[in-house]
Amino acid sequence: MTKLKDLLQKLDTKKAELESLKPLKKNWQRKLDDKYRLEWNFHSNHIEGNTLTYGETQMLLFFGKATGEHEKREYDEMEAHDVAIKMVTEWAQDESRDITESDLRELNKIILVKPFWKEAITEDGQETRKQIIPGQYKTSPNSVRMKSGEIHHYATPEETPAKMKDLMEEYQKSKDEHPIVRAAKAHHEFTAIHPFDDGNGRVSRLWVNYIMLRAGYPPLIIRVDNKEAYLTALQKADTGDLVPFIEFLIAEMEWSLNKAIDAAHGQSLEEPGDLDKKLALLKKEIAGEDSENDIKMNLTYQVVRESLVDWGSELFDELAKVTSKFNEFYDQPNHRLNVRMEGRGVSLTFRDKIDYTKLNEEFRYNETNHEIREAEAIFQTHFAAYKKSGINPFGCSYSVRVIYDRYTYEIHLGYFDKEAQGQKTKLFKKNLLHKPLTSEEIGEIALQWGNTLFEHLDYNRKKNIKQ
Repeated sequence: MTKLKDLLQKLDTKKAELESLKPLKKNWQRKLDDKYRLEWNFHSNHIEGNTLTYGETQMLLFFGKATGEHEKREYDEMEAHDVAIKMVTEWAQDESRDITESDLRELNKIILVKPFWKEAITEDGQETRKQIIPGQYKTSPNSVRMKSGEIHHYATPEETPAKMKDLMEEYQKSKDEHPIVRAAKAHHEFTAIHPFDDGNGRVSRLWVNYIMLRAGYPPLIIRVDNKEAYLTALQKADTGDLVPFIEFLIAEMEWSLNKAIDAAHGQSLEEPGDLDKKLALLKKEIAGEDSENDIKMNLTYQVVRESLVDWGSELFDELAKVTSKFNEFYDQPNHRLNVRMEGRGVSLTFRDKIDYTKLNEEFRYNETNHEIREAEAIFQTHFAAYKKSGINPFGCSYSVRVIYDRYTYEIHLGYFDKEAQGQKTKLFKKNLLHKPLTSEEIGEIALQWGNTLFEHLDYNRKKNIKQ
């Protein structure tokens, strides 16, 4: 007992250290509360077989998002357990009352959500199924098969009400004991009775935390990593030796106290495994995302060439077709398609139709597929002067630019602006390199281009007439 006494004293000293550091800064108190909330929900449910990952639990409780592929009941019970934690925390702060047997039944009712069927074992070891009614004491034996193959029997349904009454009376008589000793006794006796058909472990851990919170301690979180040690300590308690279980709970409480002290000093609450948990969640989320926006290409000479051969030539041919309709109105129509790729450039001049021969020769000369930083293709009209503009001649010069960068390309359209009495530019489209312009988009660009050339001509012609 000397060792246990020393451990209890050490625990009290650590608690006193925490008390001396209070109150914590608001932002660190919030971080600490969130850490406890996540750890408590995740570990208590995981011990009982819930399969939500740490990250999925965080997404569910803090963001209301059900990620991953699990049974609906697992999400429901995780959220319900979170509600139970809030209730226990509020009860612990209410000094006018103590936890009752009715409260324990209410906790069981909350965490199990609704009736369901579950696989079970009869007293003689036969497999069966039984309906679980939340908040109701067992009406048939709830024996379990141990790893050894032995059948472990709990209190019978007939014994349960009286044993629970006795347990609550003993709990009330133990107020002078150290809180963690009270918690260990309550937990062990409760799970030895196993009053409910399901949820006994979670309810017992909620009760433990009610006791600790009421005594001014932080939550005591039994982590799933320590499940084997937890069950072994409980089995030793079954033989009459409660000390190993008390020592186990002390060790878990030290973890919680250390986290609180770290928060008080403004130190990180992250643990070595936390990054891996977050990365695992991130990978799951990314795997579920639409691949539509995946980057699949980097900018190279070949990418520029293929885009110009594929949709680029269709775009420029449509623009040339529309532009040529205005040739008759202007003197010296002389249009250009300029293609520039990291220092090298090709300029194609045309009146009605683009001849790509020179550009194709340039691409044959540069068939390398190494990455480049930028490229650009500029379609530009050049009308020297409106034929009927008299002594106040006006021309027309507009452009459509395809600007490439490392992963994307942009289409910029020149348009007529009355206030500027000339060209302004707007972004029509930004795409990943592997996504071509569609025929519909090319048609829309050609339509806007035609309207731009018309508006420029119409505005300036009428302006000239007025002069």
